[in-house]
Amino acid sequence: MMNRKWARAGNRNSSFVLSALLLVGVFVFAQDPPPQPATSPNLDQQLQTRLEFQRAAKQADDAERIKIESRACAALALRLLGHIEIDKFNWNGAIEHYSESLAILDSADGRFDLVLAYMKGQKFLEAEKEAQLLVEHQPDNYRGWALISRIALAEGHDEKAVEALSHSLQLHPDLRTAYTLGETLLRLKEKDRA
Repeated sequence: MMNRKWARAGNRNSSFVLSALLLVGVFVFAQDPPPQPATSPNLDQQLQTRLEFQRAAKQADDAERIKIESRACAALALRLLGHIEIDKFNWNGAIEHYSESLAILDSADGRFDLVLAYMKGQKFLEAEKEAQLLVEHQPDNYRGWALISRIALAEGHDEKAVEALSHSLQLHPDLRTAYTLGETLLRLKEKDRA
């Protein structure tokens, strides 16, 4: 008698646990993946294009153009090395390569990659500084504002996150940003704004 009672309770508990796991799995897979650095195939293609431009500049014997294209090739190659370091979970190596790339040629995509590497390495102050530079140079860069919100959320600064999420959402409406904004407003007990 006692064994059947425990068996029934065990079945109920295990079905509850299974249901909870399924619900969590559906929630996790329904969310968009976190932003990643620009894909390597895209960088490979950009690098190949720049190499072709460099060859054309050499054929035209255009020294200034050769210099410009060579710098772009070097910056893209360093970003590719940064991506390799990210794949190896070597955040510091990635940060070094992305920083070197930006020293050669400043770009929004390069700065975005650097911010993500800082975030993955738990260096939120540096990430915030770079993200601020990104939106200062490109105030309409919704990805930059989204990064600022992610940094603020990671540091527990919900009010700052709301401001950045709102700005990102105005520039580029999307469901994930709207959901995160609503969730953050509810956490701040601002139901009327959520």
